[in-house]
Amino acid sequence: MKPISMNLRICALLMTALILFQSCVVYHKTPVSFDDAVQANTKSKVVTSDGETAVYNHILLEDSQYFGVNRKNGVHLKTRIENDRNLEVYLKNKSKSNWATLGLIVAPPAVGFLLFGILIPTGTFLAGGGY
Repeated sequence: MKPISMNLRICALLMTALILFQSCVVYHKTPVSFDDAVQANTKSKVVTSDGETAVYNHILLEDSQYFGVNRKNGVHLKTRIENDRNLEVYLKNKSKSNWATLGLIVAPPAVGFLLFGILIPTGTFLAGGGY
């Protein structure tokens, strides 16, 4: 009974880690204009000159007003963005986000495998580097 319980715990821990790391988002370093953000129709981060940050699923332009759109409980919520302030818009970098997520999922098990699968059984890790 104990091996099944231990396997379920490990499986639950791995599934939790996968779910948490899927939200990893990396943004481009260079800001873009609001018009470019509307055209890109992708996740965007708006940063004020004060350092306040707002993240939107995408940005819309309606009646010469910009709106940030988020989804909450299945409903799309539009938030008006004050464009008169000094704002910077950063778009989601899809390729780096995918690589970061992959790295965060693959790296911990790889390190665990190295520590517990190779170094500890041979005594290299515990003996001070195997000199």
